[in-house]
Amino acid sequence: MHSKNKIFIIAGEQSGDMHAGELIRKLNYLRNDLIISGIGGKSLQEQGVNILHHYSKVNYIGFSSVIRNYSEIKSVFNDCLNHIKKTNPDVIILVDFPGFNLKIAKEIKSYYKGKIIYYISPQIWAWHKSRINIIKKCVDRMLVVFPFEVDFYKNEGYEADFVGHPIMEKINSFLNGRNKIINEQFVIALMPGSRMEEFKRIYPVFEKAALKLQNNYNCRIKLIKASSLENNHFLDSALKYGFEISDENYQSNYENIFSADFVLTKFGTSSLECALLETPFCSGYKANYINYLIAKSFVKLKYLTLVNILADKPLVKEFIQNDFTVENLYNEAIKTLSDKHYRKEMINEFRKVKESLNSENVKIKAENIIIGYL
Repeated sequence: MHSKNKIFIIAGEQSGDMHAGELIRKLNYLRNDLIISGIGGKSLQEQGVNILHHYSKVNYIGFSSVIRNYSEIKSVFNDCLNHIKKTNPDVIILVDFPGFNLKIAKEIKSYYKGKIIYYISPQIWAWHKSRINIIKKCVDRMLVVFPFEVDFYKNEGYEADFVGHPIMEKINSFLNGRNKIINEQFVIALMPGSRMEEFKRIYPVFEKAALKLQNNYNCRIKLIKASSLENNHFLDSALKYGFEISDENYQSNYENIFSADFVLTKFGTSSLECALLETPFCSGYKANYINYLIAKSFVKLKYLTLVNILADKPLVKEFIQNDFTVENLYNEAIKTLSDKHYRKEMINEFRKVKESLNSENVKIKAENIIIGYL
C-alpha cells in the first residue's frame, strides 16, 4: 500500500461535481486505496467520496446573493480549513469555482505541505485576470480543459497542462454508431440552468418563446430540469402547457439534446454540449440588474457562449439582458429551423470546434498527473 493516499476535493456546483465525479472514478480505478473527502454532490458521493457539505451550501451566483448567504458560506469555508488541518491530505483538488477555491488555496498555502492541483481553470481570461497572481503563488499545477488556456497561462509566465475537456470522452462514447433522426414534428429543448436564482429569470422567457413555437409550428417542447431544482410552480406551468419534463443527467441530457432540432439554453457547459452534439441552438441570460452592471465592468470578452469563445467568432446568437426577449429567441429558432443553409453552416462550424478539443491533442491525462503526486 502506498503511504500517500489522502485527497481533499472541492466542487462547488453541479457541473463541477459531475466532472469531479468522473475524475475520481478514474483515480479509484488507478488506485484502490484512496481516502477521499470534500465538498460536492451526488456524483462525488457515488464514487465513495466522504461529503463534508453539499455544494448547494456554497453555490450562490451574483454578488448580492453571496452577501445574503455569507454566514453559511463562511461556515463551510471554515469547516474546510479545519478538515485540511486535521487530516492533512496529500493532494487537494480544486474544481473551477474560483471565488471559494482560490480563497482556500491562499488561506492554506503558508502551512499546507501537500500539493494543490486546480482542475478546470477559472475563466480568468474573461474576468478577474488579477487572480493569476494567487494562482502563481498558491497552485502547484493547473489542469486546463481548453487548448487556448495553455497559451494564455504561458503568456502570463505560468505553465498549464491541457488535459482535454471531460465531456469529450462521454460525448464521443454517446455518439458512437448514432445517427440523427428526422422528427415528424420539430422538437425544441429548453435548458434554463441548475440554479433556482437563474432559473427564475431565464425559464419564463424560454417558456413564452416555446409556447409560440408550440402554437405556431406544432413543436414538441422538452424541458430539461436540473436534479438540484425541486418541484415548483414553474414546473407546474410547464406541465400545464404539455411540455415534456426530463430530469437532468448526462446520459438523458445528451439524448434530449441530440434528438432535438433546436435548443434554448443559458450560457455554460450546456451550450458546449449542444455544439459537440451538433444540435443548433441559441443562448441567453438575464441577471439581477446590479449583478449585471458589476459583471459588465469586469468581463472583457467579445462573446459569452463557450462555442463562440472557442471559435473566436459568433457561431450562435447570444441574447443578454435587454436582448433576452421572447421575440429574439422565437425568431432565431424559426430562422434556424427553416433556413437549411444557415443550419448547415452552424453545424459545420460546430465540427471545427469539436476537432480542436479532440483527445488526440492531449499529452497527459488529469488522473495520471494527480496519481504522480501520490
